[in-house]
Amino acid sequence: MLTAVLCRESVPIVDSQERIIALLAGNPVNDSSWPAIIEEAARELEDAREQLIVDKEAQEHRRGKYVVASVGNSIGGGQKPMPFKQHPTNDPVIQCLLSSKLFERLAGWASSAFATWAPKLHTYYKETMSKLCAHDPGIRFNWATSIFAAATFNFGPQTITYVHQDYFNYVFGWCAITALGNFDYRQGGHLILWDLHLVIQFPPGSTILIPSAYLRHSNTSIGPNERRYSFTQYTAGGIFRYVEDGMRTRESMSKAERKHREVEVRTRVPEGMNMYSTLKELQGSL
Repeated sequence: MLTAVLCRESVPIVDSQERIIALLAGNPVNDSSWPAIIEEAARELEDAREQLIVDKEAQEHRRGKYVVASVGNSIGGGQKPMPFKQHPTNDPVIQCLLSSKLFERLAGWASSAFATWAPKLHTYYKETMSKLCAHDPGIRFNWATSIFAAATFNFGPQTITYVHQDYFNYVFGWCAITALGNFDYRQGGHLILWDLHLVIQFPPGSTILIPSAYLRHSNTSIGPNERRYSFTQYTAGGIFRYVEDGMRTRESMSKAERKHREVEVRTRVPEGMNMYSTLKELQGSL
């Protein structure tokens, strides 16, 4: 059975041990400028989409049928952390979005909600990225207001995702998802968290933070004349491994070292889960 929830105000989702594993962050409270911010941010994504050069094959991927562009730093293929590469023609368009004060506000809101509701996990992100930046001065945050290493602009024009998990994200980490566009959130665009049996009304301008690496999620469709975009932030699990392994990739290790680290990581699962805060802990810190 699926339960419907509205993402308008901050609502934590807790597990059987009362740990906050996800958050419906909603909108900033008493911010009269927010409606104008989200309306203009959606317009900037629409304008950018019309300027992008995207291969037809790239418009359908494992998450859905819509245009995407990722920015910031990630890791994979045995390499060290490095920036996403853009099509040369698209780079000015993406840089314009990165310099947008609107997306700086959206990014900062999601990051501050993360810090408020998962302070231990947020500290782990902050310490990891601080070590990485000290080791490699070429690493840059997308926005000074946000702790996340990477972001993805989902240009739609109808950003409807298939059921999926984001396997490359940090397994215990939170992915911030902000919905944008012009659609009736009561009729469509819901976020479904399949493993939790939750259907969430997800209005434009609202933000949700979920452990997207292990929770299956997707979005419902919207009306044919409606538009839905989204803006996500996350940090790849490989970045945490790289830093914890002494700024080395697993491929650069000996077979014995790799085996030792793999065993060590498996035994640290309870430690990872305990980075989630409980409501009791948060109340005690007030």
